[in-house]
Amino acid sequence: MISIIICTLNEEQYLPKLLESLNRQKGISDYEVLVVDAGSSDDTEGVVKSAQKTVAYSLRFIPFNQRGVARQRNEGAKLAKYDQLLFLDADVVLNDVFLAVALRQIEAKKLPIAGTKLYAAEPSKVFRAIYSFYSNIYLPITRWFNPVIHGCSIFVTKQMHDQIGGFKEGILFEDFRYGADADNIFRPPLLRGEAYVRTSARRFYNFSPKAVGELVKGSLQSFFKAGIDPSTMSSYEQTTGNHAPPRY
Repeated sequence: MISIIICTLNEEQYLPKLLESLNRQKGISDYEVLVVDAGSSDDTEGVVKSAQKTVAYSLRFIPFNQRGVARQRNEGAKLAKYDQLLFLDADVVLNDVFLAVALRQIEAKKLPIAGTKLYAAEPSKVFRAIYSFYSNIYLPITRWFNPVIHGCSIFVTKQMHDQIGGFKEGILFEDFRYGADADNIFRPPLLRGEAYVRTSARRFYNFSPKAVGELVKGSLQSFFKAGIDPSTMSSYEQTTGNHAPPRY
Protein backbone atom coordinates (compact mmCIF):
# COMPACT_ATOMS: atom_id res chain seq x y z
CA MET A 1 0.00 0.00 0.00
CA ILE A 2 1.51 3.27 -1.11
CA SER A 3 0.46 6.84 -1.89
CA ILE A 4 2.17 8.33 -4.95
CA ILE A 5 2.36 12.13 -5.07
CA ILE A 6 2.93 13.91 -8.38
CA CYS A 7 3.37 17.69 -8.55
CA THR A 8 2.22 19.41 -11.73
CA LEU A 9 2.35 22.78 -13.45
CA ASN A 10 1.41 22.63 -17.13
CA GLU A 11 2.24 18.93 -17.57
CA GLU A 12 -0.33 18.07 -20.24
CA GLN A 13 2.31 16.64 -22.56
CA TYR A 14 4.36 14.64 -20.03
CA LEU A 15 1.89 13.44 -17.40
CA PRO A 16 0.11 10.87 -19.63
CA LYS A 17 3.35 8.93 -20.06
CA LEU A 18 3.81 8.65 -16.29
CA LEU A 19 0.17 7.74 -15.60
CA GLU A 20 0.35 5.04 -18.27
CA SER A 21 3.55 3.58 -16.81
CA LEU A 22 1.92 3.53 -13.37
CA ASN A 23 -1.00 1.59 -14.83
CA ARG A 24 1.40 -1.07 -16.18
CA GLN A 25 2.91 -1.88 -12.78
CA LYS A 26 3.16 -5.59 -12.02
CA GLY A 27 3.20 -7.32 -8.64
CA ILE A 28 1.31 -4.57 -6.82
CA SER A 29 -2.34 -3.60 -6.79
CA ASP A 30 -3.07 -1.41 -3.77
CA TYR A 31 -1.84 2.11 -4.47
CA GLU A 32 -3.26 5.58 -4.97
CA VAL A 33 -1.98 8.49 -7.06
CA LEU A 34 -2.45 12.12 -6.06
CA VAL A 35 -1.79 14.82 -8.67
CA VAL A 36 -1.22 18.09 -6.79
CA ASP A 37 -1.58 20.90 -9.31
CA ALA A 38 -0.15 24.41 -8.93
CA GLY A 39 -2.69 26.15 -11.16
CA SER A 40 -1.91 24.79 -14.61
CA SER A 41 -3.08 26.87 -17.58
CA ASP A 42 -3.03 23.91 -19.96
CA ASP A 43 -5.18 20.75 -19.88
CA THR A 44 -3.35 18.95 -17.07
CA GLU A 45 -6.64 18.51 -15.21
CA GLY A 46 -8.26 17.10 -18.34
CA VAL A 47 -5.45 14.56 -18.66
CA VAL A 48 -6.15 13.35 -15.13
CA LYS A 49 -9.92 13.22 -15.62
CA SER A 50 -9.47 11.23 -18.81
CA ALA A 51 -7.05 8.81 -17.13
CA GLN A 52 -9.45 8.29 -14.23
CA LYS A 53 -11.74 6.45 -16.64
CA THR A 54 -9.11 3.96 -17.75
CA VAL A 55 -6.50 3.34 -15.02
CA ALA A 56 -6.85 0.54 -12.50
CA TYR A 57 -5.62 2.55 -9.52
CA SER A 58 -7.20 5.33 -7.47
CA LEU A 59 -6.33 8.66 -9.13
CA ARG A 60 -7.11 12.05 -7.59
CA PHE A 61 -6.64 15.59 -8.94
CA ILE A 62 -5.93 18.14 -6.21
CA PRO A 63 -6.16 21.83 -7.28
CA PHE A 64 -3.65 23.36 -4.87
CA ASN A 65 -2.94 26.54 -6.87
CA GLN A 66 0.28 27.38 -5.02
CA ARG A 67 3.50 27.21 -6.99
CA GLY A 68 6.50 25.43 -5.59
CA VAL A 69 7.16 21.70 -5.60
CA ALA A 70 8.08 21.75 -1.89
CA ARG A 71 4.65 23.18 -1.01
CA GLN A 72 2.92 20.77 -3.38
CA ARG A 73 4.74 17.73 -2.01
CA ASN A 74 3.99 18.72 1.56
CA GLU A 75 0.31 19.17 0.71
CA GLY A 76 0.23 15.78 -0.98
CA ALA A 77 1.77 14.15 2.09
CA LYS A 78 -0.99 15.63 4.27
CA LEU A 79 -3.71 14.23 2.01
CA ALA A 80 -2.15 10.82 1.37
CA LYS A 81 -4.10 7.77 2.48
CA TYR A 82 -1.17 5.45 3.17
CA ASP A 83 1.88 5.69 5.41
CA GLN A 84 4.32 4.80 2.61
CA LEU A 85 4.81 7.74 0.26
CA LEU A 86 6.47 8.09 -3.12
CA PHE A 87 7.18 11.52 -4.59
CA LEU A 88 7.49 11.52 -8.39
CA ASP A 89 8.08 14.31 -10.89
CA ALA A 90 5.54 14.47 -13.71
CA ASP A 91 8.17 13.96 -16.42
CA VAL A 92 9.38 10.52 -15.33
CA VAL A 93 8.40 7.10 -16.66
CA LEU A 94 8.70 3.80 -14.80
CA ASN A 95 9.54 0.28 -15.88
CA ASP A 96 6.80 -2.27 -15.26
CA VAL A 97 8.25 -3.70 -12.02
CA PHE A 98 9.49 -0.45 -10.48
CA LEU A 99 7.06 -0.33 -7.56
CA ALA A 100 7.23 -4.04 -6.73
CA VAL A 101 11.03 -4.17 -6.77
CA ALA A 102 11.40 -0.94 -4.80
CA LEU A 103 8.91 -1.91 -2.12
CA ARG A 104 10.52 -5.32 -1.65
CA GLN A 105 13.84 -3.64 -0.89
CA ILE A 106 12.21 -1.09 1.41
CA GLU A 107 10.32 -3.74 3.35
CA ALA A 108 13.27 -6.15 3.56
CA LYS A 109 15.60 -3.48 4.97
CA LYS A 110 12.94 -1.48 6.85
CA LEU A 111 13.98 1.71 5.06
CA PRO A 112 12.16 4.86 6.24
CA ILE A 113 13.51 6.82 3.27
CA ALA A 114 15.28 6.00 0.00
CA GLY A 115 16.08 7.50 -3.38
CA THR A 116 16.62 5.94 -6.77
CA LYS A 117 18.97 6.27 -9.69
CA LEU A 118 17.73 8.23 -12.69
CA TYR A 119 18.35 7.70 -16.37
CA ALA A 120 17.30 9.61 -19.48
CA ALA A 121 13.92 8.83 -20.99
CA GLU A 122 15.01 10.10 -24.40
CA PRO A 123 16.56 7.64 -26.86
CA SER A 124 19.32 10.17 -27.57
CA LYS A 125 22.69 8.52 -26.95
CA VAL A 126 24.06 11.81 -25.65
CA PHE A 127 21.38 12.25 -22.99
CA ARG A 128 21.55 8.57 -22.02
CA ALA A 129 25.33 8.72 -21.63
CA ILE A 130 25.13 11.87 -19.50
CA TYR A 131 22.51 10.46 -17.15
CA SER A 132 24.23 7.08 -16.92
CA PHE A 133 27.51 8.78 -15.96
CA TYR A 134 25.65 10.89 -13.43
CA SER A 135 23.82 8.00 -11.74
CA ASN A 136 26.61 5.42 -11.77
CA ILE A 137 29.74 7.50 -11.23
CA TYR A 138 29.13 11.11 -10.23
CA LEU A 139 26.23 10.54 -7.82
CA PRO A 140 27.86 7.70 -5.82
CA ILE A 141 31.00 9.80 -5.38
CA THR A 142 29.14 12.92 -4.22
CA ARG A 143 27.03 10.88 -1.82
CA TRP A 144 30.14 10.26 0.27
CA PHE A 145 29.84 13.93 1.24
CA ASN A 146 26.12 14.65 0.98
CA PRO A 147 23.38 11.96 0.81
CA VAL A 148 21.78 13.38 -2.34
CA ILE A 149 18.39 12.02 -3.37
CA HIS A 150 16.41 13.49 -6.24
CA GLY A 151 12.86 14.76 -5.93
CA CYS A 152 11.90 13.02 -9.15
CA SER A 153 11.76 9.78 -7.14
CA ILE A 154 11.81 9.63 -3.32
CA PHE A 155 10.29 6.91 -1.13
CA VAL A 156 9.60 7.96 2.46
CA THR A 157 7.26 7.07 5.31
CA LYS A 158 4.92 9.71 6.69
CA GLN A 159 6.66 9.39 10.04
CA MET A 160 10.05 10.17 8.53
CA HIS A 161 8.61 12.98 6.41
CA ASP A 162 7.18 14.57 9.55
CA GLN A 163 10.42 14.07 11.49
CA ILE A 164 12.34 15.81 8.72
CA GLY A 165 9.84 18.65 8.84
CA GLY A 166 8.75 18.13 5.26
CA PHE A 167 10.36 19.78 2.27
CA LYS A 168 11.80 23.21 3.02
CA GLU A 169 9.82 25.81 1.11
CA GLY A 170 11.18 28.86 -0.67
CA ILE A 171 14.48 27.31 -1.77
CA LEU A 172 15.78 25.57 -4.88
CA PHE A 173 17.23 22.05 -4.73
CA GLU A 174 14.84 21.39 -1.88
CA ASP A 175 15.27 17.67 -2.58
CA PHE A 176 19.00 17.87 -1.76
CA ARG A 177 18.07 19.66 1.47
CA TYR A 178 15.49 16.97 2.22
CA GLY A 179 18.16 14.27 1.97
CA ALA A 180 20.54 16.27 4.14
CA ASP A 181 17.85 16.77 6.80
CA ALA A 182 16.98 13.07 6.69
CA ASP A 183 20.65 12.20 7.21
CA ASN A 184 20.37 13.53 10.76
CA ILE A 185 17.97 10.65 11.44
CA PHE A 186 18.70 7.98 8.83
CA ARG A 187 21.04 8.16 5.86
CA PRO A 188 18.89 7.64 2.74
CA PRO A 189 20.28 4.95 0.41
CA LEU A 190 19.72 4.53 -3.31
CA LEU A 191 17.63 1.53 -4.29
CA ARG A 192 19.11 -1.05 -6.64
CA GLY A 193 18.25 -3.10 -9.69
CA GLU A 194 15.02 -2.27 -11.51
CA ALA A 195 14.09 0.34 -8.90
CA TYR A 196 15.12 3.30 -11.07
CA VAL A 197 13.26 5.96 -13.04
CA ARG A 198 13.73 7.45 -16.46
CA THR A 199 13.36 11.22 -16.44
CA SER A 200 13.17 13.72 -19.25
CA ALA A 201 16.16 15.85 -20.14
CA ARG A 202 13.81 18.72 -20.99
CA ARG A 203 15.77 21.18 -18.88
CA PHE A 204 18.46 20.97 -21.54
CA TYR A 205 16.27 21.04 -24.67
CA ASN A 206 16.27 24.77 -25.28
CA PHE A 207 18.28 26.16 -22.38
CA SER A 208 20.49 29.16 -22.93
CA PRO A 209 24.14 28.82 -21.89
CA LYS A 210 23.38 31.14 -18.96
CA ALA A 211 20.53 28.95 -17.71
CA VAL A 212 22.59 25.78 -18.04
CA GLY A 213 25.39 27.50 -16.14
CA GLU A 214 22.99 28.46 -13.37
CA LEU A 215 21.71 24.89 -13.14
CA VAL A 216 25.19 23.35 -12.93
CA LYS A 217 26.44 25.99 -10.48
CA GLY A 218 23.35 25.69 -8.32
CA SER A 219 23.59 21.91 -8.28
CA LEU A 220 27.23 22.00 -7.18
CA GLN A 221 26.49 24.62 -4.53
CA SER A 222 23.65 22.54 -3.17
CA PHE A 223 25.93 19.62 -2.45
CA PHE A 224 27.43 21.82 0.26
CA LYS A 225 24.69 24.33 1.12
CA ALA A 226 21.73 21.94 0.72
CA GLY A 227 19.25 24.37 -0.78
CA ILE A 228 19.85 27.80 -2.27
CA ASP A 229 18.13 31.15 -2.75
CA PRO A 230 15.97 31.16 -5.92
CA SER A 231 17.08 34.70 -6.77
CA THR A 232 20.52 33.35 -7.71
CA MET A 233 18.97 31.31 -10.54
CA SER A 234 16.64 33.78 -12.24
CA SER A 235 17.00 32.36 -15.77
CA TYR A 236 16.37 28.84 -14.50
CA GLU A 237 13.22 29.92 -12.67
CA GLN A 238 11.82 31.69 -15.72
CA THR A 239 11.36 28.32 -17.43
CA THR A 240 9.07 27.02 -14.67
CA GLY A 241 5.91 25.64 -16.22
CA ASN A 242 7.09 26.26 -19.80
CA HIS A 243 7.84 22.85 -21.23
CA ALA A 244 9.02 21.92 -24.70
CA PRO A 245 7.35 18.82 -26.23
CA PRO A 246 8.76 15.46 -25.09
CA ARG A 247 11.46 13.85 -27.19
CA TYR A 248 10.60 10.31 -26.13
